[in-house]
Amino acid sequence: MLLEPLNPYAPPSVDDAPVRKVSPEPPRDGAFRYRETRNLSLLVIGLLGACALVSLLHIWSALIENELVAQVLLGHFDREAFDAVDERARMLQVASAVTVLSTAMAFLLFVHRTSTNVRALGARNLEYSPAWAVGCFFVPIASLWKPVAAMRELYWAAEPEHDGTSWVRRETPSVIGAWWVLWWAAMIGFSLNKELLSGSHPEQVIVHNQVGVAVQLIRVAAAVCGALVVRELSRRQQERAYVVFSRPPRKRTKKRKEPAFEPLDDSK
Repeated sequence: MLLEPLNPYAPPSVDDAPVRKVSPEPPRDGAFRYRETRNLSLLVIGLLGACALVSLLHIWSALIENELVAQVLLGHFDREAFDAVDERARMLQVASAVTVLSTAMAFLLFVHRTSTNVRALGARNLEYSPAWAVGCFFVPIASLWKPVAAMRELYWAAEPEHDGTSWVRRETPSVIGAWWVLWWAAMIGFSLNKELLSGSHPEQVIVHNQVGVAVQLIRVAAAVCGALVVRELSRRQQERAYVVFSRPPRKRTKKRKEPAFEPLDDSK
């Protein structure tokens, strides 16, 4: 007896219906929820640019002051010019304090969000919690190496392709290492210049400003490296998020059923 063949005009079954694509929710992992970092990273990069600009203005002001001090050594003293230098220096100190404080707050917020995101995107075996990734910047002595270790962990945990634990790496990316070395060099140089090289004698003022120019150049380089670190971390998170929840689902293929036939009975 011949079974009924497939009817090509029959309505499709549930399994044959096309898969409807639904915009997924942001991935979550327990208490951790993914949040986009693009706008926040742009804010941090902009503030780092403002810090670099203030440092360049410090350099410009120091060079002008050195020219005036050199004129003093030659016997020419311009009080109005020195008053203008002092007023400009006070304004730059305020601008520097505001930009540094604002940048630090935005940067630490970015670090906290990144640490939360990498967990929401499936990273496992992380040593630094979101709170500890921020708090380690404020711990005496440990702040010498803990922050760079936390940033290294976030860098590799945000790797686009990993299965949760294969992201673990030991080496520190060069851009993170350069940022951290430059940042500490600028801080140490600023403190030493302020405490050891400051003075009222014209020659001391010139040396103080020359060292200050070098310190400000290091701060500019540190700001550039910091911006590169933030941009790279943001980019890696976006690529990882795409891999986790924006990859097209696998299409289900249904094997076509071949018509079945009953064996013929030759005896009939």
